[in-house]
Amino acid sequence: MQATSSIVEDLRQPPYLCPVDGAKVGKATGTGERERYETIGRFCEKRVDAPIFAAFGAWVRARLGELGESDEPSAKLQRKTGVEGGFEAITD
Repeated sequence: MQATSSIVEDLRQPPYLCPVDGAKVGKATGTGERERYETIGRFCEKRVDAPIFAAFGAWVRARLGELGESDEPSAKLQRKTGVEGGFEAITD
């Protein structure tokens, strides 16, 4: 989540989700990260006349490039903690 100090600033913030919120959305919708970003990318492509969607669409395309063909990129960065749905960052 991104803290903002006004509605004007809030409207300028791109709608990125942190990894925790992204996982929550995936669990709630039954989608993987790749599928979610592909859907968001299609939405942004239809609205390139709005600067925030053009910029967010570019970020989504870059993120999809990072994901490659895998829908489980976070597996390389996180490991299960033993708590259902719980992950911790791997720092080593």
